[in-house]
Amino acid sequence: MDKLPHIVLLEDDRPTLEMYNTYLSETGLKISTAESCSQARELLKNGDADLAVIDLNLPDGDGIELLKEIRHTSTIPVIVVTSREEEIDKIVGLELGADDYLVKPVSPRELRLRAGNIIKRSTRSHEIVQKEALKTCAGITLDMEQRQALLNDDEYIDLTNGEFELLSALFENPERPISRQYLLDRISGYTSDSQSRSIDTLVYRLRHKLRLEAGKVILTVHGFGYKLVCNGNK
Repeated sequence: MDKLPHIVLLEDDRPTLEMYNTYLSETGLKISTAESCSQARELLKNGDADLAVIDLNLPDGDGIELLKEIRHTSTIPVIVVTSREEEIDKIVGLELGADDYLVKPVSPRELRLRAGNIIKRSTRSHEIVQKEALKTCAGITLDMEQRQALLNDDEYIDLTNGEFELLSALFENPERPISRQYLLDRISGYTSDSQSRSIDTLVYRLRHKLRLEAGKVILTVHGFGYKLVCNGNK
């Protein structure tokens, strides 16, 4: 069973807090409530919340300061729900990283809709980042974050900056011939050799490190450049 989206709800007005808590809980969300900045900090320490909904006027501090703290330590989405209706307050809140800024009164139904939409977008973005961080072809996985290649799921291969940039360009354009000039432009600044022959040298080194045969995976397109082949067809 998928875990329920978890919201930390910070509101110092108890009737409003209970109203939001009841409605949001009944519509399929896990709610942790706080009535002060200190309580919210404790709840957010766990790092398992999917969204924070915060008021700005609080008994032990300003919600703007809490928003700053959250943004320094986390990428969790934040909705500000407040009675501050001046445009400058909204601008400051959004500039500091709030994903939405709602002026009271806000109905529980509207809050539920906005919270659900933000959680969906955040989840989708996280999945895309995870997917794009690892790219696989013919037993080679390119780790975009670590700037390494993983061979057969169990052996990390260290790459120079030039080798990584060249391999990244090929992985971004699988099954398509890529010109030497395009590859040269891609590695510009990552290698001291500015001649086209440097591309051939980098490909030779990549094939050696990844233990690839010359006619497989990284194919030479004579008179043009190279092509990455993942499905075994030339």
